Amino acid sequence: DGLVRHLRSAISRLLVEERPFLAVCLSHQVLSSLLGFELVRRTVPSQGLQREIDLFGRRERVGFYNTFAARSDRDVVDHPAYGRVRVSRDEATGEVHALRGGQFASTQFHAESVLTEDGPRILGTLLAELARTPAALPGG
Repeated sequence: DGLVRHLRSAISRLLVEERPFLAVCLSHQVLSSLLGFELVRRTVPSQGLQREIDLFGRRERVGFYNTFAARSDRDVVDHPAYGRVRVSRDEATGEVHALRGGQFASTQFHAESVLTEDGPRILGTLLAELARTPAALPGG
C-alpha cells in the first residue's frame, strides 16, 4: 500500500534524524512495526469504541478506530537503535495503546476524538514531553 510505504519512509527518516514526533493510529502502527512489535488483525475491529485504559499509570477513557494492533508482553523495551521505549498496553491481550521513546510518542487511540475524555490534556502532555527532548531544544 502506497500510504503505508510513505509512512514507513517518513517515520524511518524521523527516527534516523532523531527528530521528535507524535504518531497516531496508522502511523503508531507503522512506528510499532519499525520498532519490532508484532502487528495483528483484531478479532473484532475497534471502530468508534471507547475504552478505559492505563496510559502510563493514569486511567483514561479514549476512543479507538482500528482493525490492527501492535502487541507487546513488556512494559519497557530497550531497542538497540532507539533506546528505551515505554509501552502502555492491555496486560490481558498485550495490545499496545501507546509508546514513549526518547524522541517520539505514539497512540493507537485518537486523542482528538469526541470519544476521548480530556483529549486536549492528553495531547498537550505528550507534546510537552516531546518539546523537552534534546533535539527539540534550541541548538539541539
